[in-house]
Amino acid sequence: MTVAIDSSGKKYIEVRLENDEDVRVTLVEDSWASGPGIRIQIRQRDGHLRQGPEIPVTEIGRVVAAVIDLLRNQAQVPPPDPTSA
Repeated sequence: MTVAIDSSGKKYIEVRLENDEDVRVTLVEDSWASGPGIRIQIRQRDGHLRQGPEIPVTEIGRVVAAVIDLLRNQAQVPPPDPTSA
């Protein structure tokens, strides 16, 4: 993976998806959480960057663990009951 630098001097990596869009992961040294954070965006085929979340670096492990938990448990979740609204 290649680390690049954006127009505001932030380091980022883009990961190509099957649909020819990219996930851009940017290191934000001074994020809203008063410390470093990771911003995740989608670069569309036309080059437009869609806004995404900015996660404090101190919370990345818990967020990734939650994603893994969801993927591991997706088959174990019963479908919603259409009669309970």
